Amino acid sequence: GQYGAVTRIAETILGSTSRASAVAFPKPLAAEHAEQVYACTVRLVAHMARRLSSRERDVAQDKADLSSVLHILKAISSKRCAHDILYVFVQQIARVVPMRRCSVVRVWGGEQRGHVLASHEDPSVRDLVIELSKYPEIVEAMEQRDKVVVNDVLKDPRTKPFAAELAHSGITSLVVIPLVLFDQNVGSLVLRGARGAGPFSTREISFCEIVAEAAANALERANLFEGLQRVNERLEVLAVTDDLTGLYNHRYFRERLEEECARAQRYQLPLSCIILDVDDFKRVNDTYGHLTGDCVLREIAARTSQMVRKSDIVARYGGEEFVVIMPQTDLEGAHTQAERIRKGICEKPFDGLPEDDRVTVSIGTAVFDTQTMQDCEALIRTADEALYEAKKAGKNCVVTKQRSVEGI
Repeated sequence: GQYGAVTRIAETILGSTSRASAVAFPKPLAAEHAEQVYACTVRLVAHMARRLSSRERDVAQDKADLSSVLHILKAISSKRCAHDILYVFVQQIARVVPMRRCSVVRVWGGEQRGHVLASHEDPSVRDLVIELSKYPEIVEAMEQRDKVVVNDVLKDPRTKPFAAELAHSGITSLVVIPLVLFDQNVGSLVLRGARGAGPFSTREISFCEIVAEAAANALERANLFEGLQRVNERLEVLAVTDDLTGLYNHRYFRERLEEECARAQRYQLPLSCIILDVDDFKRVNDTYGHLTGDCVLREIAARTSQMVRKSDIVARYGGEEFVVIMPQTDLEGAHTQAERIRKGICEKPFDGLPEDDRVTVSIGTAVFDTQTMQDCEALIRTADEALYEAKKAGKNCVVTKQRSVEGI
């Protein structure tokens, strides 16, 4: 039965060992040794069973860890924003490795303060300032350029000065793992984990290191993406911006005017346009120099922008001419606004000019007549004709027109 089977296993094992050592195994097995062989074999089989069971658990844990890593990598790779990556990172780590607190801290250069960029407890945390003097484990991780593990905050000399505070927060052990160190673009980033249920195991620390490396790679891609995005946004702004005044340029003005005219035509909404020209601007350049002339143009641009609504579009039309598109504004409203702009420019002195040498503008104002105007060109032409009449009338005035001569 069971006894005989176990005995045969023992005999086979011992027989193999005896042959290897050239020592003959006594046959048949003496009765007085049978119980000893049986007990030894039972212990051997039990030990092998435990080893096999432990190995099975390890394989199952490795499989679970791999699945968790893949899950986190998938979650991280779907993000393009650095903060989103960091939050998913700490959230997922805290899900797999039980922690009381899991966060990513950034340190710039030799600063004495750190910035918590993400915490699994609160997704709104983006830049929480902390004093590094209270976090010696972070300082050491940066100095050593390696992970720091504190198994017992009460006994570890590094955290002993803050043991009472940590214990009050329910923290008994810490781990700090560098993600990025001394990068000129992002500084130093470290993962800090804290728990109150015993020290971190070697497996848990290894898991955090693997995911931290993946997060660092994802952050590099995100920073590159965000950098390219900022460059593209900057290029888009430059493409529609006048270099001298910072206003929209002529090309952008034409695009927006066409859009607003189409909207006004479709929904029968009022739309007005103002063109203003600096009076005798050549005299300003000839008398005070072109640098002063440029300052005058910038100041006119700034004053005009301050006096219009957010929905209005102010652009440099060309040279010393400026234009304002005023959606949902009728002729009366456009004239009132143009008069405000004229007074705002002529009633205040300009830097670089004498107090009594005031700069004035002539303004032509027109409203888009959906019945007589076929396109935005007619609106511009009408406003330009009104500007010409303002110049003829003696300058420093506003002239409004509702339709062009062709439309009458």
